[in-house]
Amino acid sequence: MNTAENAIAALNLTRDELMPYIPLTLEEVRLMRKTMEDSLDRIEILIDDANDKALNAILLAGDAGKKASEGAVSGFFTGLIKLPFKLVGTLASPIVKTIDADVAKKLTEKDLELIATASKKAVEAKKIDRAWKWNNPKSGNSGSLTIIRKYEIRSHVCVEVQVRVSIKGKEKMNEPDNLCLNKDKKWVEAEEI
Repeated sequence: MNTAENAIAALNLTRDELMPYIPLTLEEVRLMRKTMEDSLDRIEILIDDANDKALNAILLAGDAGKKASEGAVSGFFTGLIKLPFKLVGTLASPIVKTIDADVAKKLTEKDLELIATASKKAVEAKKIDRAWKWNNPKSGNSGSLTIIRKYEIRSHVCVEVQVRVSIKGKEKMNEPDNLCLNKDKKWVEAEEI
């Protein structure tokens, strides 16, 4: 019985000695968590930039084995723009509709694919107000898109997106546009919801 009482007394003493350190430890954990979140955000940006550079290097190497039929046309947007079938339903589809016709007709199929990749990353990211850049050294075209806000209309996920396109160094910025996922999980203009 004495051993049990001695053990309890030792535990109580240890608890009493440790109690003043608990708030300090919790504050340190909170600060570490914030630092880690900021670091993880920076790492995510570095990884995305590295991926973009790798994709650009592959693009520069050329598409020697590309099939002529790969870019089947799903329809015409903004006059002469042809959107590859594989991009229909992505966020790139309605974005291309909003780009100035003179600018849009100068985009290559690869430019459109890069826009689609950037738009997918932007929509899937938790953070908003980050410019998701794309660059096609082969065409000389580049740009970015930024999700300004995410919201819902009648239970449909929607985004307000700002698009910038640079054709051989001449930049054009669109007015922000509102796009939503329809019941078929295709991105459309918010007015179509």
